[in-house]
Amino acid sequence: MEISHNIDRREAIRRAAILLGGVISAPTLAALLQRDNLAWAAAVGDTAGPWVPRTLSAAQLELVATIADRVIPPTDTPGGRAAGVHQFVDVLLTDYYPAAERDRFLAGLQGLDFRAVREHKRPFGKITRKQQNALLAKMDREAFPPRQMVADSEKKLQPPPRDPVVGPGANSTGAPPMQKPEADPEGMTDAIRSEMGSDWFWHRMKELAVVGYYSSQPGSTQELRVNPMGIWRGDIPYHRGDRAWA
Repeated sequence: MEISHNIDRREAIRRAAILLGGVISAPTLAALLQRDNLAWAAAVGDTAGPWVPRTLSAAQLELVATIADRVIPPTDTPGGRAAGVHQFVDVLLTDYYPAAERDRFLAGLQGLDFRAVREHKRPFGKITRKQQNALLAKMDREAFPPRQMVADSEKKLQPPPRDPVVGPGANSTGAPPMQKPEADPEGMTDAIRSEMGSDWFWHRMKELAVVGYYSSQPGSTQELRVNPMGIWRGDIPYHRGDRAWA
């Protein structure tokens, strides 16, 4: 994955922030604002031989690549996988994320697999593309609810009283019996369980997919149109008699 020289890093940040609602996390900003043309651009290049992940396992790397291709699918331009978003994610997790946030992100990846197992009896990479899209769309609605839903939740209205349940399904209070919680998949930990109930992972995963894609060479030169006049600068001095720019 190679950073494009045809798009200013701050412009990439601006465009990504618009798509993400105006917020980009500190680790991602730190990576994008590196003055050495981005450490990850060199890390995933082919000058030092085959690229090898340093944080993600092979299975986790494939999972991130699959998610990236669902967030930004290939069309007449490359998708997230072809742009190397999974490599971008590994470099940022390794070089820019604090250990606690890195562990939390990895727990979120495992939680996504567990959600797929609960809903479809198979991990995320083994379900159909349609099922993958539906699951990620559900997570996106949970993490980025429509504005009206947020406004309604802030009203804190009390729910209307319910009529007592009568019959064999009711207990002595008239309420329906509590459902037995579904057994946790093998390997579930408190950290993963906590992350499955949080929006943090999807916020970060979507951020990394969008920022990684639009700061890549395919994203910045094929998905976006390159300005043939270059980056606009309004502070270039001009003196009377200077020649015009070509």
